[in-house]
Amino acid sequence: MDRSLALLTLALAGFAQNSTTGIWTLEQVTVPIGRQFRLLMNTQPRFVSLWTPRPEVLVINAFVGYQFRKHLFWVGGNRYEGFLLGIRPQWRALVRYQYAFPPAGQLQLALEQRWRNGQPFHRIVRPQIRYLHPLGPVALGLTNELLLHPWRAYATNPTLIFQNRYWLFLSFPRGKKYEVEVGYLQITAPNLSPRHRLWLAFRVFPTASKRKEAPESGTTGPANAVQSPPPESPAESLPP
Repeated sequence: MDRSLALLTLALAGFAQNSTTGIWTLEQVTVPIGRQFRLLMNTQPRFVSLWTPRPEVLVINAFVGYQFRKHLFWVGGNRYEGFLLGIRPQWRALVRYQYAFPPAGQLQLALEQRWRNGQPFHRIVRPQIRYLHPLGPVALGLTNELLLHPWRAYATNPTLIFQNRYWLFLSFPRGKKYEVEVGYLQITAPNLSPRHRLWLAFRVFPTASKRKEAPESGTTGPANAVQSPPPESPAESLPP
């Protein structure tokens, strides 16, 4: 029994130290600008290896959003800085449409253009569906996002769907202003081993107006995850 436990511990330790494991984090603040506009900023530090994490990527995002009822439009971009050998800095611009459906779901579609060394090299279509199911004081979250590249086939990744992401997490709302997420993220891609990530997120949402007005659907509380652009691609998912 002791030997089996020791072997299991060694196996788990080896798995956790493997480059296919790691930690993705998100720290995000959304600030209201008037009744319909939003300013969103977040950072995404990411690490390789679960038990002995090493810096992998830092992404810094900035978005301006406009909301009309349950429809939300975002325009923005980010700076992608890699820390591992061979990962070059990138700039990215995104246009994103999001729709909130009751009671706590989100559909979104994004178009993303990436630049490296001043040259465009990657254009991506990113559909995503997300749903939060209430479980008493917490919520169980499920998210699936596809990264599609219909304009160019890379030699190491010639398929239309070159990355698929699955999130399974618990959401811990703190009133209507804060939300913490803890869960699991799996990233799959053709010709690559699945990558497993511990997912940690902290979000600060817009506060309601001082006037007693009903907030727009999807602007406060746990369902406000619909206003959170998902993390960008991990370093090892980028085509050559």
